Amino acid sequence: MCIKSKKQKETLLKNISSLSVLIRKLCLYCNFVSKSKSLDSDYLKNIINNIKVCLDNIDEIL
Repeated sequence: MCIKSKKQKETLLKNISSLSVLIRKLCLYCNFVSKSKSLDSDYLKNIINNIKVCLDNIDEIL
């Protein structure tokens, strides 16, 4: 793996950071759901779709 341009590197770091935040949100929400027993499927779908977009963006850069 070789990232030649500075812009690609910055974009990659931004996408990885966004992915990390989304995964943390998902984990926190899952902990909340396990305690409250209520599930907001639209919220989960939105987070999962955002994670997919971040992964696709990272894949394109690499």
